[in-house]
Amino acid sequence: MDWMTMLNQMLDIILPAAASLVAIWFGILGNKMKAAYLEKINSETKKNVVQTTVEYVEQVYKDIHGEAKLNKAIERASGILNEKGITVSETELKTLIESAVYGLMQGWTIGDETNDTYALTEAGQEAIQEAQINEEA
Repeated sequence: MDWMTMLNQMLDIILPAAASLVAIWFGILGNKMKAAYLEKINSETKKNVVQTTVEYVEQVYKDIHGEAKLNKAIERASGILNEKGITVSETELKTLIESAVYGLMQGWTIGDETNDTYALTEAGQEAIQEAQINEEA
């Protein structure tokens, strides 16, 4: 057996194994990229749905305030996200809603008590007070 025959036999063994490893690597990489993409899309969708929901609840439910309005926003946003197949915890939903409300309040006049219609947690209230202090400075 000469060295060329031996080299050909080794290549017949090594090339399929290397091709399999490359295919596995690309499969793993593709799955990770897909998961990251879906996570980003779901995160953006959550934010958009919550922003729209907060604006909707603010416009439609003018006669309720505080916790009742917050519950309407949670109920509505949760329903829309579930229809889209996106799961979200109540804690995450409350956080997103408070963030959207804070954004709306920033767009309005800060300190206007008629805009303080959602029940914010202490952290949310502290953030608003800090923003007011920073604006005055």
